[in-house]
Amino acid sequence: MKQETKGISRRALLKGATLGAAGAAALGMLGCSPSSAGSEDAKAGASDAAGKHTWEVKPEPITDIAETVDTEVLVIGAGYSGTCCALNAAENGTKVILVEKDNVPNGHGVGGTGAVGSRALDELGIKLDKSIEMERWVATCGGRCRESLVGKWFRESERCMNWLLDLAESDGVKCMVTVGSHSTVHPEADCYHMISGGKTTNDNMSIANYIEYLFIAKAEETGNFELVYNSPAVQLVQDGSGKVTGAICETENGYVQYNASKGVVLATGDVSYKDEYIDEFAPIAKKVMTRLC
Repeated sequence: MKQETKGISRRALLKGATLGAAGAAALGMLGCSPSSAGSEDAKAGASDAAGKHTWEVKPEPITDIAETVDTEVLVIGAGYSGTCCALNAAENGTKVILVEKDNVPNGHGVGGTGAVGSRALDELGIKLDKSIEMERWVATCGGRCRESLVGKWFRESERCMNWLLDLAESDGVKCMVTVGSHSTVHPEADCYHMISGGKTTNDNMSIANYIEYLFIAKAEETGNFELVYNSPAVQLVQDGSGKVTGAICETENGYVQYNASKGVVLATGDVSYKDEYIDEFAPIAKKVMTRLC
């Protein structure tokens, strides 16, 4: 394997579980930070093992484990999704460990969350026709999106946003709804909820990551939650049947293996910074001038 000069490559991590065994869970792991080798690494990886994709080539298991930790749920990635998932698990009485490769929560965000319904929108008299807005969304995507997932978001976003508003208001936050673009080409609905500025605060907090810190603070109150920074996941652990049962993280003190009796959640982002995955799953995205990462 080629030496990486910065960070953990998605290639190295996903090789810990084949698609057949880890399925969609493995694909969920594709959003770690890019290696500095960039597209050169992708081209090299694409020809590994007689032309197989890098995620189809299973590596030798890591065996020099310095420490083993048992938990019920392991969440990998302390971004918006990972911190929210960890909070939900902890609130339901599950012992959960959240691991993050950086020394702070690390996820995309600009301080707001979209929803096609909420009590905040109701207070402003904003009513959206979900069927029309969903049709517009799918059309904007050129019909290339998975409509079942888009439909789930439209069905569930109001319930989820009201839950988030309850949580934020308990921290002293006021929600501001921003006005969308009224472009005739790509109009936007007025549904972007800006949430920040509560009692939860520290030196690393900004409008972009307030929600992650809020989720973490609420999870810590449950007594069922542990957050481990500077622990990039480098390999998934599987049992004899191929089921993913944990993950191995690399730390300054060596490899730590986390065994999760109830499940492993991969919340590490998308495929946008790995050319090999884009070439396979979304080649049209290569035409995009800018990538958000």
